[in-house]
Amino acid sequence: MDTDYSKQHFDKELAIKNLKEQVYNDTLHMLKTEDRFVNYFSGYNSKSVEIFTEFYATLKSNWIENEERGYNRDFFKDKWRKACHALLALIYQKKVFNLMCRWASGEMDLAGIETSGDLIQIALNPTKSPYLEPISQAEFDTFYKYLGTIIGNYEHFIDTEGDIHNCLGFYLYSKLTYPKGQENEHYRYHEWFKAYDDEFGTGHLKDLHMIRLELEHDYMDLWHTRVHPLGLTEEQRAYHVPKISWREVKAMREIPGEYEKWSAQMQKFWEEKRKLEPPSPVYYSIFQWPVMDKIVNAIEDREVIKKYMWYRHDRKLSDEIGEINHTIYELLNYKELIPVAKNESWQAGLKDALEQFDLSTIYNTLPHIYQEYHQAISTGKEYQLLELRSFAHWTPGAIIPKVRKHLGEPENFDFLKKENLPQ
Repeated sequence: MDTDYSKQHFDKELAIKNLKEQVYNDTLHMLKTEDRFVNYFSGYNSKSVEIFTEFYATLKSNWIENEERGYNRDFFKDKWRKACHALLALIYQKKVFNLMCRWASGEMDLAGIETSGDLIQIALNPTKSPYLEPISQAEFDTFYKYLGTIIGNYEHFIDTEGDIHNCLGFYLYSKLTYPKGQENEHYRYHEWFKAYDDEFGTGHLKDLHMIRLELEHDYMDLWHTRVHPLGLTEEQRAYHVPKISWREVKAMREIPGEYEKWSAQMQKFWEEKRKLEPPSPVYYSIFQWPVMDKIVNAIEDREVIKKYMWYRHDRKLSDEIGEINHTIYELLNYKELIPVAKNESWQAGLKDALEQFDLSTIYNTLPHIYQEYHQAISTGKEYQLLELRSFAHWTPGAIIPKVRKHLGEPENFDFLKKENLPQ
């Protein structure tokens, strides 16, 4: 079934297609029949006029498509707007994290929330969750102040989204499998979360005992160690690597050197398993030049190798030209005077100038987008932020009932209800 968005997209594309065809046909008819054009072209070769009129009609239909799609006019506005929406969504990620901690610790029940997977789904569309309050002015001010500390670091600024996904998706799991105080060695607690905690006094939430997550992981471990292997074929069993529970992993990490010893044994185990596997077919990708280098040098003669190396050189040059052309194209569409700092190359200088201009524009636009969001929410209107990509493939809702059935237990999640949690 089409979503509203996909239907709107389809309808728009169909309308543009029909409009282009209409403009093309109308223009062709006009050029061939109206006296002002017929007379204008009368002195030219008839075949060249035919070719030109078809070419001109095509160009004109492209101009109309450009206008309908809003190329050059809306691209940059939408680009910055989407970036601001993504940043507002990151404020919600901390709110989801706090909610996850309170639910996972058994501090609260939430109607309709049976597993941690349900909570992670809230993070993908936070504005529609009944469990999250809208972003307050104080929360926005705290986040904006934090962004101001990294505004000069393009990679850090852009990677904030992915880092927070990791923090929300995996930090709590690392709490289970690492001794207290070592969690940040694997999945660090994000600086934005720390800034929020410092301002609103929520730092204690991450240190709560996550009993519900422990129970979920116990069942998930049983799936990997006892239930899933039952469905493997004989061939699959030969290459199956036995899993160990999160409790065993944590116990090993509490003994200096024990986990590293086990990891080395597993590495050796994997290497022995790979020796038994049949040879894999050659995997080719145009981006894997070292692989192609070996293949071409092994099977081709000198003349073909020479042609291949020229092709590789031209392809690399084409990619570099495409990247710098895109940078120049964006810069030329800005009306502002954009300073270009001294750099190791003019290409790098232009790229850095564009990145810094984008960052400062996003940063300066964000307060206006927040006010727009706040106005919509405060008047009861829906405000859709960008849906964030899934950042954790965690499916306890699908797996746990199968494990409980295997164990002869009820195929439900009653064991996670607050009144049934171990004290």
